[in-house]
Amino acid sequence: MIEEAAKKELSTDVKRKLLLQYILRSRGILHENVLLTCLLQLEQVDVTEEGFDEDIWLERLSHYISEINLKLSKIHYKVIKISHGMGKNYVTQKVMSNFDNEWNLRPSSRFYVYVNLNSTKETELATTLRPSEIEFVKWTIEKLATLKGISQSSSSENCPVELEIDRILKDWYERTEHETVRLPYRTTYTFGSMHLMAYTEFSSSEVEKLLSKLCELKWLYRTDKGSYGLDLKLLLEMEEYLLETHSMTTCESCQRIVNQGVLCTGCVANQTVDDDETELTAWHVDCFEYHLKHISQNCNKCESDILKAGAYLV
Repeated sequence: MIEEAAKKELSTDVKRKLLLQYILRSRGILHENVLLTCLLQLEQVDVTEEGFDEDIWLERLSHYISEINLKLSKIHYKVIKISHGMGKNYVTQKVMSNFDNEWNLRPSSRFYVYVNLNSTKETELATTLRPSEIEFVKWTIEKLATLKGISQSSSSENCPVELEIDRILKDWYERTEHETVRLPYRTTYTFGSMHLMAYTEFSSSEVEKLLSKLCELKWLYRTDKGSYGLDLKLLLEMEEYLLETHSMTTCESCQRIVNQGVLCTGCVANQTVDDDETELTAWHVDCFEYHLKHISQNCNKCESDILKAGAYLV
């Protein structure tokens, strides 16, 4: 679609429509660099040419999205830019693995997401699911919005979150001339597929099929070990519900829900059974890197040393 259109002289309005169509054809969520590449093709711009300024084109892309949102506001939809909790390094590598050509753009953790501004939990689910499936999804969300127990971390785990945090720690320790040490703890919001198969209203094959559908919709993601977690699109579309109903933790830096990154166990230790108002402190991967390198190695709330009280949130 984009390649064919790029061969013609297009009006600004047509370019806006094509960019929106490309987002919609990608399940309503698209990585910033992919959408920027589409815009550059429509504008017939070569990123390898001398004088190419990525910042100018990112600003132009944001301007296009703003104009798109003016049109969408009439039907109560919006394209929102949001960063993925796994950080720019991992996200860019993951997205690039789906393309043959090498990118000449900076790593980015940002995605553009098409959302319904008027949707509630029920209306959002009802657009694509049957009533019986909606009940399963609500049950699954409850499981995946609940923080599991904290355990000792192990170097044998090496899941993507841990690898990214370890990369950040290694760089920080090298800069401070200290011996690299891993975070001591580990916790997760994810839930194993076998536990989700325990849903009594569906057979195992029906549950498996529905989980695959939810992953295709970008509402859930599946880990290499077969566990499931809440994906970026659902975290954004149901943010208010997840915060009000399930009190999911928000990032200390960007205030968005964080289900992958680093959690301060010092705050967890200070939380009592009767004190539901105590907020936990957590960071997305990139937010943790910024906090550690530019703010402090201590938690802002409980003042614990994150390097001694931090938990991989995987």
